[in-house]
Amino acid sequence: MRYLLAGCCLLLITPFLHAASGCPNWSALHLQQEIQALTQRIKNWDQAYFVHGQQPVDDELYDQAHGQLASWQLCAQQAVNEQSLPTHDSYRVSHTYQQSGLTKLKENQLQQWLHDKQNLWVQPKIDGVAVTLVYQQGQLQQVISRGDGRFGQDWLHHAQHIDAIPKRLRTNRATVHLQGELYQKLKQHRQAQPSTHSARSSVAGWLNRHELSQQQGQQIGLFVWEWPDGPDSMPERLTELSALGFTDTQGYSHAVANLADIARWRQHWYQAALPFASDGVVIRQGQRPAAQLKHGYPPSWAVAWKYPLTHGLTQIKQFEFTIGRSGRITPIALVEPVELDNKIIRRLSLGSVKRLQELDVGIHDHISVRLSGHAIPQLDQVVWRSPVRSLVEAPNPEHYHSLSCWHTDAACSQQFVARLTWLSGKKGLGMRGISQGTWKQLIAAGKISHLVDWLTLTQAELEQTPGFAQKKAAHVALQFNQARQQPFATWLSALGVPHELTLLPHDNWQLLSQLSRTDWQKRGYSAITAQKIIDFFSHPELQRIAQQLHEQHIDGF
Repeated sequence: MRYLLAGCCLLLITPFLHAASGCPNWSALHLQQEIQALTQRIKNWDQAYFVHGQQPVDDELYDQAHGQLASWQLCAQQAVNEQSLPTHDSYRVSHTYQQSGLTKLKENQLQQWLHDKQNLWVQPKIDGVAVTLVYQQGQLQQVISRGDGRFGQDWLHHAQHIDAIPKRLRTNRATVHLQGELYQKLKQHRQAQPSTHSARSSVAGWLNRHELSQQQGQQIGLFVWEWPDGPDSMPERLTELSALGFTDTQGYSHAVANLADIARWRQHWYQAALPFASDGVVIRQGQRPAAQLKHGYPPSWAVAWKYPLTHGLTQIKQFEFTIGRSGRITPIALVEPVELDNKIIRRLSLGSVKRLQELDVGIHDHISVRLSGHAIPQLDQVVWRSPVRSLVEAPNPEHYHSLSCWHTDAACSQQFVARLTWLSGKKGLGMRGISQGTWKQLIAAGKISHLVDWLTLTQAELEQTPGFAQKKAAHVALQFNQARQQPFATWLSALGVPHELTLLPHDNWQLLSQLSRTDWQKRGYSAITAQKIIDFFSHPELQRIAQQLHEQHIDGF
């Protein structure tokens, strides 16, 4: 979330939360380089956001990047203090009550925090732009952006176009400081539903312009979440705020007794149709220590519990490449564990070698991960590239295709195992209980080096194979023998014949392998399909396999 503008809803990850999470196993130089690169990246994001009104990175990722920086600084034993935070020349108006951020907690951490707390309240964590309103003798005097928490921008000239900001309060108090969130008004917004819209960014963009139009101002709402110089107790503050016209605060503030109460409200606001966007809940004590109200560090009396992330920030540790039966090469990124929707993601497919090259992603690069509609993790974007990144060389796609790798060797091991797994699977010979692991054991033991070597294995030989007890050997031998009885069409499917092929009643290997392209076209196949079929039947490796099957008296060979 935008560090310089967000107020109550800002989530700073404090050092004590990261201490237990462990530090990366890097050299001191590597860690320092990563810290410098991320610090500069965040400064660039802030410059784009606050000066040019652009949003180069999603709010969720911005928050996580800030947390990552705090964690690395702790690992490097650097102080995470106010001097390390970004500032801007335009922040010239001081905050009497500093707008400090909140510590975000996970459920188990929140349970610990609640242990000795009483007089608890929960509010939605509005996803907007934090401001301070200052009234003197009931008259609006200042509208101050959060800025760096100590100093902000003067937005008083915008207030005349924002109906949600009262220009005058009916109060006997000489001075009133209200801290709140300016948000974009939405209709029937449900946070749980996927959306590419960033309401916070819209409001921030409008407010960072020199002039705010009447139309834009009418789209902005206000939620007051703190009254630092107001009544001491929460019920009194809510009642008086409501009397002043800030009724939303009372409507969206609820007393709670325990974690279960908080969780119910959190789930309700996550699913319910609301007039604003939110990204979690704030849990606070009704009474807060007066001495802390002017401090710029996260308060001890209020914390945040965010909604589940839709985008997770993680780092690539290594790459693997899987080669399937058809020769398709799939790059797999091994990443630092990241949690999305209660799932721990450690690896994700990058689809193809071409996409890997297009992404230009390497080891140590930092990426965003999201879950697709079927809860499959996907790389969403490269968030920033590591200063010590290294690229990997993928297997050459020209070496792998639908007719490559019919025997095992170093370069062919993956595709060969994939062929065996297909052969024994449901679309092949239907060998029950014969999995990829079974084939790997037989290959490791030297029992199989070509696709149908297993046809000659006896139960006695299997029993002598490491990992094959008598019962397992008997089962495997039975499945091998039953596979022998499968019809010609099933065997062709197991070998990977082009799926377009339809057999005629008297077809066999010898007949089919002698047909020309013209013959196949007479059967109704296109020239392209005819050539695919001819390539299959004429391939030297498949001809050798067909001879082996002929010698084993397999149907059709």
